[in-house]
Amino acid sequence: MRGESRTAAEFFGAAVRLQPAFRYALRRLGWIRAASPDAGLRDGERAVVLFERAAAQSDYSAAYDLDGLAAALAEAGRFEPAAARALQAAARYRAAGDARAARRSENRAQQYGAGVPLRLR
Repeated sequence: MRGESRTAAEFFGAAVRLQPAFRYALRRLGWIRAASPDAGLRDGERAVVLFERAAAQSDYSAAYDLDGLAAALAEAGRFEPAAARALQAAARYRAAGDARAARRSENRAQQYGAGVPLRLR
């Protein structure tokens, strides 16, 4: 959040190595690996693994995990399943009453459908 992505990646990577099921660390490291503006930090396949582990903890019902998994899949070049997961995330957000997050995920689904991965600032 302070623009120290490399430090954050090291920190969350260490947390995941120490506690492989630590969902918060899985998610944070997953977002860095999926959508960092720093190409040296991105690793789509690793991000997919991280978000699969996080999403499995909620039996793939948590919108945030589905949203992250979509970004990871897009970074890995798997745009069709990325778009599908983003739409699943949008439906979960909408069901929870978060229309803003739902629209964001729907927009991301269109982006992934066009073959464009996500880059966070």
